[in-house]
Amino acid sequence: MDMEKPSITVHARRVVKEGKLVEYAGKVRELQLSPEDAALLEQEHAKHPSSEVLFIHPGTLKPYSSNMVRLRHNWISEKAEIPHIRFEDLRHTCAVLALQNGMTAAELTHLQGRCRTTQTRQSYAEHMNQTKKKQAQKTVNAQRYLKEEQQQAAQVMDTLLGF
Repeated sequence: MDMEKPSITVHARRVVKEGKLVEYAGKVRELQLSPEDAALLEQEHAKHPSSEVLFIHPGTLKPYSSNMVRLRHNWISEKAEIPHIRFEDLRHTCAVLALQNGMTAAELTHLQGRCRTTQTRQSYAEHMNQTKKKQAQKTVNAQRYLKEEQQQAAQVMDTLLGF
């Protein structure tokens, strides 16, 4: 975690096997954080400052394995009585909602920690087109509304001038 930027580095090919951190040749993503998120992560890391791993299981004092994270996610979903949803689906839903609310492809690329905006545009092209259509429809509706307002104002002026 880099507190100067603030950002966090995620190693795509870094896993926990038999309680030990193992690195494979793979990609690294750097994700930008809000100051609030960075402060929370800094508090979490202060619990175990000598470790390079951010999240450590309090019982074992070892990094969470991907399987442990999945099991915990399933347990939380069951307790909350919500249907199972994959992490990929959560990421995709977040991206689609961001685009629908006006985020640009470049901003989304940065948020997701991707290197190339073209990959984001390809992955979410359908949703970006829908967003453009919605924005275009809002513009058309606004123009219609203004035209109606102008017509009403013209009628009022005609009435006033007719006296």
